[in-house]
Amino acid sequence: MLNHHLAGLLGLGSLSWAGHQVHVSLPINQFLNAGVDPKEIPLPHEFILDRDLLAQLYPSFAEGATPFFTLN
Repeated sequence: MLNHHLAGLLGLGSLSWAGHQVHVSLPINQFLNAGVDPKEIPLPHEFILDRDLLAQLYPSFAEGATPFFTLN
């Protein structure tokens, strides 16, 4: 009985960690590597809510998930 609960928790935890990497961690590191002052970097929730902000950093993000699934 416990195994399926653990599988759900671990699976959803992995999914949310991957989402955190894509939508928060990678864009912030992109700004830091470009030499942007840390005080000028948008807050993490702005990356999630503003799709255009991510599209400026990663142009293929504007097309949605299509490039990911077509490996283009």
